[in-house]
Amino acid sequence: MPRPLTSDEMLSLPNTVLYDPVAKRGAAYNGLHKLITESASSKLLEFALKKAYQDAPWDPTTHDPEGDWTPLPSWMVGEVQHRCVLYWLKSGDESDEDLLKIPAA
Repeated sequence: MPRPLTSDEMLSLPNTVLYDPVAKRGAAYNGLHKLITESASSKLLEFALKKAYQDAPWDPTTHDPEGDWTPLPSWMVGEVQHRCVLYWLKSGDESDEDLLKIPAA
């Protein structure tokens, strides 16, 4: 049986994906809502679209540039901000085994 994940390991996993459905690209954020990559892997995008715990339209009017989901990806400018969707990959109730199924960013 593998050892349990540490808190740091859990927080470093992809936690959310900010997705542009028109360009079919996404940025991945860790459990602290910090940018991991501006170009999420195709496997992670597929996982987000099919197995996300929750999703919501991105609302640029409520985004705090000093708060969560920082920095925004460089491609998220202009009209792109109004069409993106935020996908939560984890609810907080997953087992370590389930967390390890989340693809790499």
